[in-house]
Parts: sequence; structure tokens; C-alpha cells
Amino acid sequence: MIRFTDIFSGGKIFPIVVVGIFLSIFQQFVGINVIFYYGAVLWDAAGFSENASLFINVISGMINIISTIVAICLIDKVGRKPLLLGGSTNMMLSLGTLTYVFKLAEVSATGQL
Repeated sequence: MIRFTDIFSGGKIFPIVVVGIFLSIFQQFVGINVIFYYGAVLWDAAGFSENASLFINVISGMINIISTIVAICLIDKVGRKPLLLGGSTNMMLSLGTLTYVFKLAEVSATGQL
């Protein structure tokens, strides 16, 4: 049976546990959760129809699920570090592109995209 005290080594927390904790904290600052939770509202504000906004949100969720399954299948063959670096790079590029697209959107006199 695994106990909470197993993460400690000689009174100190294992370094890998600290890395995992910080990765999970930094993940919250990335902003991808905003896309998942408020994606339909964001796409609607960007000028897409309600149906298109929901469709884009569903596609984003499906890509997330498929990517997770692919990562689970590859983790033992490729390793954690290359997957982490590749995923982080892809996430940075896609969120950067999304930021750029929203930056280019025209804003009406009322402040709506």
C-alpha cells in the first residue's frame, strides 16, 4: 500500500515530486482551460455562429482526447521528456496562433469582437 509519507526521502520531498507539482501549477497559467470551458463563448464573440462555435469546441475536445490516447500509447516507446517538449511546443504554437487571431479581430464601438 502506498502512503503519503512515501514521497519523502530522509525528511525531504523527492525532486521528481517537486517537478510534478510545479508542472501541474504552471499548467493552470497556460490558459488552455479557458479554451475548453469557454470556447463556445469565445468563438461566438469572434463572429462565428452558435452552431459553428459549438462544433469548434467539440473538435477541440476530440483533439484533446485523441492526443491523450496517442501520448499514452507512445509514452513507453518515446519517453516522457520528448513527449513533454513536443506537447509544450505544439501548445505554445497553437495558443500563440489563437492569440494572434483574436488580436487581429475587429472591435466594434461597443467593444465587441
